[in-house]
Amino acid sequence: MIGQVVCSAKGRDRGELLVVVGFNGAFPLVCNGKDRRKEKPKQKNPKHLKFTDAFLTSKQLNSNSSIRKALNALSAKPTDMEENKCQNQI
Repeated sequence: MIGQVVCSAKGRDRGELLVVVGFNGAFPLVCNGKDRRKEKPKQKNPKHLKFTDAFLTSKQLNSNSSIRKALNALSAKPTDMEENKCQNQI
C-alpha cells in the first residue's frame, strides 16, 4: 500500500527504513528521500521487505525532505513489536 513504511531485509540497503511510493506490477517502488530519492525509487522484491504497521500521510510523501524527517522520527521512536524494527535499529 502506498505510504507504508517497510524495512529492507536484503540487499545493500539491508536494515534501512523505506516508504512505498508506488508499484510496478507486483513489485513495490520504495524510497528513503536521501540515497534513494522520490524521483527515482527502487523497485524491490516484496520477499526482500519487512512490512510494518506504520504509514506516512500524503503530506509527508510530498517531498524528499519530509520523507526523511518522517522516517528519522519513526526510527528514533521505540516500539514493542520486534518485527517492526530493522536489524540496525535493535
